[in-house]
Amino acid sequence: MRSTCSATMPPRSALGALAVAPGEADPMRVYAAVLGSLGRNQEALSWARRAVDAAPLDPSTHYTYAGILLNAGDAEAALPVATESLRLQPADADNHNMVGMVLCELGRSAESTAEYEEALRLEPGHALALDNIAVNHAKRKKFSSALAGFREAARLDPGIGDRVRHNVNATVLAWLRWMSFLAWVLLWVCVRFEHNAETTNPAPRIIAGCGAGLLLVLFVWLARSLPRTIWRSVFRRQVGFLALRIYIVLCAFVIGVLGAFGLGVPISNGLLVVALLMTVVASWVASWSGRSPRPPIVK
Repeated sequence: MRSTCSATMPPRSALGALAVAPGEADPMRVYAAVLGSLGRNQEALSWARRAVDAAPLDPSTHYTYAGILLNAGDAEAALPVATESLRLQPADADNHNMVGMVLCELGRSAESTAEYEEALRLEPGHALALDNIAVNHAKRKKFSSALAGFREAARLDPGIGDRVRHNVNATVLAWLRWMSFLAWVLLWVCVRFEHNAETTNPAPRIIAGCGAGLLLVLFVWLARSLPRTIWRSVFRRQVGFLALRIYIVLCAFVIGVLGAFGLGVPISNGLLVVALLMTVVASWVASWSGRSPRPPIVK
């Protein structure tokens, strides 16, 4: 996997190297990578383009340019650049990973996964490719495979820990959204059953019991899927909103158990509506405030 030392080089050092060899492509590429890591995308794009013009047959210049284009949000323009880097160096795992990232951004998930898998075939310990495959699994609601992939990627390369934690956070929230939906269905069934307590139909109790059991299984699985260190990171990022979702799920489990055994459901329609509104508002705020910029993709 390519080193990221150029992205962390101080700007003055990169500029000094450029002053010593102003016409050479490599100092231009390094300076562009540093500017990109600082979020100065327009300047970075300008220098990356100059590096490509200075050394059109050097795959590293195309690779850096494609990464900066992708970070700038221009995946359409990044695709031919990444493809050219791959054409010049087809046996390089990083090039396949870059093409996969661009394809993923364009919504071509199956093709991107194929590129990531090729990167892993060429370099079995390629942590970024493994992390990106896990991202695609998460987008397809394969949360178990996604979390396992994130953990393995972090084990292979602790240096991408921030990126992995960001992806785990997003996956856990997505998993809890599905659990929250199941919880609301269970609460609705329990309230309907409570308001029609005189009925002898056992179906509501069976649904409440099965729903409570499923919630418990899913919740325990999620809690055991991640080590405590990652859970602490997830809570630090979304402490209020994550706690609210967990409380809703646990509340639905308790009420489901009560409903299954016919012990009464301590909730009214009004309280149910208020709790639902709180969850919707909290989910919207969490999705807005939880956004973070894409980790830099530079050589």
